[in-house]
Amino acid sequence: MPIDDVNATPTQAGDTATDMPAIFLDVSGILQWGHQPPTGIQRVEIAIARQAAERADITLVSYDRLKGRYHTLTPAHRSYLDSILEGSRLNQIAELRAGQLPSQLGLQLQFRGKELGRQIAQKYIGASTRGGLHYTAVKTAIRLYGRLYALSHRLAGKAHGPAPASSEGPRAILISHEFARNDAARRAAVHLGAQPVYLVYDIIPIRQPQFVSARFAATMDAFINRWLATDDPMLTISQAVKTDIVALSRDRGHENVAHRIQVCPLGSSLAASDAASRPIEILLNRRFALYCSSLTPHKRQDVLVDAWIRLNRLLPAEDLPDLVLIGRAGKIMPKIDSLLDGAPETRSKVHVLTDIQDDQLAWAYRNASLGLFASVNEGWGLGVSESLAYGLPIVHSAAPSLREASQGLMPVVEGETADAWVEMLKPLFLHPERIAALRETIKAQYQPGTPGDFARDVLSAVASHAGPRPADQI
Repeated sequence: MPIDDVNATPTQAGDTATDMPAIFLDVSGILQWGHQPPTGIQRVEIAIARQAAERADITLVSYDRLKGRYHTLTPAHRSYLDSILEGSRLNQIAELRAGQLPSQLGLQLQFRGKELGRQIAQKYIGASTRGGLHYTAVKTAIRLYGRLYALSHRLAGKAHGPAPASSEGPRAILISHEFARNDAARRAAVHLGAQPVYLVYDIIPIRQPQFVSARFAATMDAFINRWLATDDPMLTISQAVKTDIVALSRDRGHENVAHRIQVCPLGSSLAASDAASRPIEILLNRRFALYCSSLTPHKRQDVLVDAWIRLNRLLPAEDLPDLVLIGRAGKIMPKIDSLLDGAPETRSKVHVLTDIQDDQLAWAYRNASLGLFASVNEGWGLGVSESLAYGLPIVHSAAPSLREASQGLMPVVEGETADAWVEMLKPLFLHPERIAALRETIKAQYQPGTPGDFARDVLSAVASHAGPRPADQI
């Protein structure tokens, strides 16, 4: 039964048995991310929240940073969350240029803070960089509005819903990825009387800190140390991530943590492979290979661009498909531009697309000739699962999680260089019947999951850890 009363607690929703577990889902990360095109982690959390929103035994909560407590959602917050879960896209810039305040702008600023103001200001003035008087004026006005909105709602008692009702029964809360690294996360869960459960996607910030900011690496490292100091359970999205965490824990003097870590394999596409699709105009009537992932250094899109430059010199034009990179803009983009500046003859064969919506992504998966995934390390590799869910063969790097995601069915590039990728891709492009054979392998052997299956596994795992009020161990 869907939760109609957005402020209902498990008791209010009809849960009268004190021994029935009360389950909470922290949706702070989803509200904070808002209507930006979601990355892999946000798509996972959205899939879980969609499942949870349909269940009366799960209460959605968000974190109040000022009070350090979890609260239920107000009707406005729930409406905002529903718009995100439904995949609605807000046309904020059009509204601003029409002299209107964008829909739900106050709510977005309340949860997302400074970055949203920067993004809207940059897009509003149509600038490629952030700076200048016009940009600063728009950014400042947006932030001022956000602060006034937040202050007025707090004074009116509308900043958050009420705290969940107290209960003597067992409780557990799945803490948002965005909030888990905050040292206040566990304290808020303890105050709620709920066993904190963490869903960990990878430990790349610890193992390979060069790929993230120093602050990100430090907070992730501190989170693992805090977790090791408790008895709290953890969920991971792959066996590869669990193996990494067990090894890291052993390095830090904790031998017996494996029993505290439960694997809930992502094992599926988070995009419905039968969903409606909309063409990407620039790719119409083109043959292309597709890599879908955030444009960041550890994803190694630059290695593929370098490989394409070399392939463009080795293969006839009609044999080499275009390279399409779809993902959120990130720090790898200047390196891609630099590579293409040095090989202008290849620029027309490479397309970097940073604002693609889900229906366009579905079209890309259906129309690509080959999928690619070059990341040096992953927690799962959602692009691998999604390619296979659409029946699209994919060539991926040797990261253990990618082998897990592809179920060992797809070609693996063992080296990390452009030459290694050229060696793998050249014969595939010269002999397209080999790619066709991989499509038949997918049809015959790939075992897909569904977003619903994954979300149910996660929520069931959280419920299994529900218990009495946890000790304040840290």
